Amino acid sequence: MVQASVLIRPAASTDTDDIIRLWKECGLTRPWNDPEADLNRLLDFAQAHVLVAQRKEEQSDIAGSVVTQWDGHRGWISFLCVSDRHRHDGIGTLLLEQGEQWLVNKGAPAIQLLIRNDNETVTGFYRKLGYGQVPSALWQKRYDGHTRS
Repeated sequence: MVQASVLIRPAASTDTDDIIRLWKECGLTRPWNDPEADLNRLLDFAQAHVLVAQRKEEQSDIAGSVVTQWDGHRGWISFLCVSDRHRHDGIGTLLLEQGEQWLVNKGAPAIQLLIRNDNETVTGFYRKLGYGQVPSALWQKRYDGHTRS
């Protein structure tokens, strides 16, 4: 049973390098964002909850992570990722479920996530777990001088 062999816990500041390494492995970082600054802000933000997963027999190895955020109206899931060597073991589902529970406990009536258009591999995973596409468009205004299409 996967749940018995996996430890899911809140991330600590000592996990920063391992989490960023995992985000890079999973293709979640972008050149216009500083992952260390992003992660440090999330770890310090009271309305965010960063979780990591470790195999109990390999507690030095972070196998996955997820970020949940509560904006007072909705819950948000981001940075859900599992290392290649631990994929398809149920770790992503465990991380998502624990992140969802944190948001439900905060009072979230709905939980949302954003999927990049070029990340087609995860849509089936999220559909299987009850998520569906909402007809909307994300707009953004940048203040850091970066532009992109």
